[in-house]
Amino acid sequence: MLECTWNRQGSAHGSVQERKIFRPISILPTLSKLLERHVHISFYKFLKSNNLLHKAQSGFRNLFSCETAITYMIDKWAKAINEGYMNGVVLLDLRKAFDLIDHSILLQKLRMYKCSTNSVNWFSSYLQNRYQSTSVNGKISSKLPMMKGVPQGSILGPLLFIVFINDLPLSIPHGDIDMYADDSTITTSAKTINQLNENLNQAMDEVSNWCNDNKMMPNTDKTKCMLITSWQKRLHIPQNEDLCVSLNDIVLENVTSKPLLGVTMNHNLSWEDHINTTVSKINRSIAVLRRIKQYLPLQTRKLFFNAHILPHMDYCSIVWGGSPHVKKINLAQQRAARVILDITDNRYPSKDMFLTLNWMPIEDRIKYHKAIMVYKSLNYMTNMFRFVRQVHTKTTRSSSANDLYLPSGKHKQIYTNTFGYSSVKIWNTLSSNIRESVSLNNFKRKCLTNYFLTSN
Repeated sequence: MLECTWNRQGSAHGSVQERKIFRPISILPTLSKLLERHVHISFYKFLKSNNLLHKAQSGFRNLFSCETAITYMIDKWAKAINEGYMNGVVLLDLRKAFDLIDHSILLQKLRMYKCSTNSVNWFSSYLQNRYQSTSVNGKISSKLPMMKGVPQGSILGPLLFIVFINDLPLSIPHGDIDMYADDSTITTSAKTINQLNENLNQAMDEVSNWCNDNKMMPNTDKTKCMLITSWQKRLHIPQNEDLCVSLNDIVLENVTSKPLLGVTMNHNLSWEDHINTTVSKINRSIAVLRRIKQYLPLQTRKLFFNAHILPHMDYCSIVWGGSPHVKKINLAQQRAARVILDITDNRYPSKDMFLTLNWMPIEDRIKYHKAIMVYKSLNYMTNMFRFVRQVHTKTTRSSSANDLYLPSGKHKQIYTNTFGYSSVKIWNTLSSNIRESVSLNNFKRKCLTNYFLTSN
């Protein structure tokens, strides 16, 4: 018997007095988790071997991640800008998407994907006879049956969800959609605001139709739209022209900055907002470290840095690492080094501090992470292989060294800062000894040595 209890989702915002911020979290017996894991492995293998999952979905899939999803979107937008287009983007939010899945529709989709009758019957049994109750001040309410949704906190729930939402991209011919679980971003590119509005409004009608057919609810309060283009292009847009996009007869709010999968994206892809947010997080951790450092030996201080500061520096750095605002993170890294080493002189050379701590500057860490992603792409360890350029076919010095192809001609900086462009330049500077490493760990070791030597 599987029970559910109500609990507040960690990422929810608002007052605890509001019921809408609470989510059902399934409390599952250990034996059921073992069974679910077995079914998950078999079902995912079936979906993958038959190429049933849409390429737009990055959530809950092997070789996919938030980082690869964001990188793909940013490269796509920057490439359009480089070619003289503007991007109209809708950041779609579905209200309680996991909780509103209609069981009969989900089972019908499983049949569409050629699941056997026995398999569909098993999933039907898995979804039925579940109950939920509410605990308030230690008192538990009577149980009520769960008529909709997949169990949150379960192993199979996320996979069933992406199967349920898998046909959404096919229902939106007027927009290019990227998904990470229930976070969906719909893009259209054009040279005029009017064309963007026309395409996006048609796409929103298609989203609305899909939601009606699948008994889902778009959250118009949280769904936003954004015009993403270069600042030079924006100067030539009349002040009275802007995106005007409606969903279910409600005009969506235009924003210039919005969190997306853990990064703060802005309308000109400068990454200033995200880097400022990252620096603020780093500074808060440095302040904590400064207060407790007298009680910690050097090695523990370094561990604190690795646990509480470095993840902020590294998260999706291959996406925003080309921004000129990265120097702010470098300064924060220097502040952390001075605190760890008890150095009070602000003019103390950062190179010496980093050498003592065995650190790479943030700029070299970004190159290191980009090189790793290219290596993984070339060796099919990530879905990012679609970014890798074709090897030169002409008999040239570059082709004999297996350099990756770099588009020639003059490009906008917003494009040359992207992963797809900058990572190729970084890869081509590596020696063949590094590039031809026999394993990922071997490649990482050689890369670390290379960047430590160049930075010190």
